[in-house]
Amino acid sequence: MRFIVLSLACGIFTISSASADHELKIVQQWKVVNSGIKVEKYRVILSAEEWEAEWKQVHSRSFPTPDVPKVDFAKQMVLAFHVGAKRTGGYSVEIRRIEKLHDQLKVHVADKKPDGDVVSQALTAPSCFALIQRQDMKVIFIRDQK
Repeated sequence: MRFIVLSLACGIFTISSASADHELKIVQQWKVVNSGIKVEKYRVILSAEEWEAEWKQVHSRSFPTPDVPKVDFAKQMVLAFHVGAKRTGGYSVEIRRIEKLHDQLKVHVADKKPDGDVVSQALTAPSCFALIQRQDMKVIFIRDQK
């Protein structure tokens, strides 16, 4: 499965949900503030082996490592967005919405940066996962400004 990442500035380009064939429901979403993944990365996870490896890498800084959530990969898939290492707290990430548009799955992701907030002075690496119904189509990650 191929995927493309687009970074969009707010107001320059938007995709209207009215143009989408339909919006997919996020069954469950998991967020981690201090992931073991230190580089920006987007993933489409289609197997239990990939899921377990990704979950363990994300939680490599957590003790004990939380159990890997159960996913039925015959019917479901997991999307992942890792923003990479940040020098302070106050960052967060989310998978905002997922649109099925013709033969593509458009995954809208966003990251929040601290904006004058009082934040912890510690390294962080926000990550998030979204569980959705399995789709057999090209996945495009679109980075929206939050």
